[in-house]
Amino acid sequence: MNLSKRLLSCVLSAGIVASAFAVATPVYAEDALLISSTFEGGTDGWSTMGTTTISPSTLSHSGNGSLYVSGRAASWAGPCNIRTDVLKAGNTYNLSSYVMYNDASAADTQPISFMLKYTDSTNKAFYVPIATVTVNKGEWTKIENTAYKIPAEATSAMIYWETTGTMINYYVDDVTAYGPSTFNPNVTAATPLKNVFGKYFDIGCAATPSEVSLQVAKDLVKTHYNNLTIGNELKPDYVLDKAACQASGNNVNPQVKLDSARSLLKYCAENNIEVRGHVLVWHSQTPSWFFKENFSDTGATVSKDVMNQRLENYIKNLFAAINAEFPTLKIYAWDVVNECYLDGGNLRTAGFPETAGKEASAWNLVYGDDSYIDNAFTYARKYAPAGVKLFYNDFNEYIQSKRNAIYTMAMRLKSKGIIDGIGMQSHLDMGFPDTNTYKAALTKFGSTGLEVQVTELDITTSDTSATGLANQATKYAAIMQSILDAKKAGTANITNVVFWGITDGTSWRATRLPLLFDGNYYPKPAFDSVVKLVPTSDYYTPGYALGDVNNDGKINALDLALVKKGLLSEFTDPAAKVAADVNKDGNTNAIDLALLKKYLLGQITSF
Repeated sequence: MNLSKRLLSCVLSAGIVASAFAVATPVYAEDALLISSTFEGGTDGWSTMGTTTISPSTLSHSGNGSLYVSGRAASWAGPCNIRTDVLKAGNTYNLSSYVMYNDASAADTQPISFMLKYTDSTNKAFYVPIATVTVNKGEWTKIENTAYKIPAEATSAMIYWETTGTMINYYVDDVTAYGPSTFNPNVTAATPLKNVFGKYFDIGCAATPSEVSLQVAKDLVKTHYNNLTIGNELKPDYVLDKAACQASGNNVNPQVKLDSARSLLKYCAENNIEVRGHVLVWHSQTPSWFFKENFSDTGATVSKDVMNQRLENYIKNLFAAINAEFPTLKIYAWDVVNECYLDGGNLRTAGFPETAGKEASAWNLVYGDDSYIDNAFTYARKYAPAGVKLFYNDFNEYIQSKRNAIYTMAMRLKSKGIIDGIGMQSHLDMGFPDTNTYKAALTKFGSTGLEVQVTELDITTSDTSATGLANQATKYAAIMQSILDAKKAGTANITNVVFWGITDGTSWRATRLPLLFDGNYYPKPAFDSVVKLVPTSDYYTPGYALGDVNNDGKINALDLALVKKGLLSEFTDPAAKVAADVNKDGNTNAIDLALLKKYLLGQITSF
């Protein structure tokens, strides 16, 4: 699903649970840095409003990067960033940014405004200046309001820039917002979810760059999650580079860029957080020009043969670009194909979304069938680094007709050896589905023998009162218990559960409070309810890395010998036994021994 579906025109407290794993807790200042975009690692999660292009530049106010804004069709067109999560109605902030322009044909001076777009309770939009300055051509100029009050009636807040009567290209750098923070000052104190469930499966979250721009968010992610899904920035419309595709002169070799994903990929690489790639093939957020001759908006639709070549090269080039720039980054899985089926189990209507409706698929238009699914998995298997698991991912996956269609497709791919698992998105609501329906889907997908991962879990509630949140907690507990039960019983090899977002405040379904943490990073009743499912005696205790059975910092033949010895007699060190369970299925056995051998022989690069 799309983390930015609620972004509209910007194309963009519960108590704290004490923990045996708690570390020294940070304090987030009352006058905190709430927004910090330096564009050192790309576009920092900024989107665009109107017709315009944004791209990283090395011409900067400070550091090594800025954001270049070009191709503007209106004075208001340019970069935008929805920050309702930190810019709260009625609060006062110090907001600033630096701008510069150097177009040869432009006037020597140009008024530029730092702007706020907000909506009220009736969804009426207002566009108001935060501050306006006259910028001299070629000079970086600060636009600042040290005491800007967000209107009391604001229900959303987005920042952007406007020029006056001209569509000059310009640069932006060092965007900041300081203001009052109501963030949880002890965000690292709650019981780490990855320790609670670590004996059974990994725990992850999804995020966009703006969501992890704050230190409080970084601390929460590192505390609770093993892995992170890049929410939007690896989708086709973010990575396909139209200008480079056209400039290459090669009609079958799509060019890619990592501008939007770079800051998140860097954060994960530097913090040893594993990444889920999301997504290679999807009917949505894939530009129509990708399916047209010469990568042109007005080109004829390409043939199946041309599209096959484009598909293969797109996947190859993207994998190569990530590996070249982030060689130490661990990508544990890719969602290769996403949401091919309608709820009735049939394929989507063939056509371009802009003419045939948003649910239409250009993939079906070009291919006329679902053979592109097989091709995508074939190419992904060919070019993916060793150890990367390949998944099909879908929503409403518990509806019987769709569930059966996914099962049939997955078994076909399994027979070819090109799929590793099924992703159950699990965007749930208090009213649907019921737990038994969800369990049935777990069992059905588990019967394939493939891995099953819950990839986008959230549960919405229309009742946001204390009673409503208590009921949500009960539903969360029931769903997580069904996942645990399936894992323990062996009816589904569940290896990962990912929550779709970090807090309610930044969720794509924010008004219905779908996550475990509220907008101020406090754990909710839902958090408490899922933590209580696992007795503390079953928590995973960090310390020994998987495979490093003697905890000497290396995985070698000595560890293999210790696993053999432990299987023949008994592990005397409980932590060593956990480290020997390299597939994390809760059992240490010959399967783990075989995987460890493969690792030492170089046949696999990770567990």
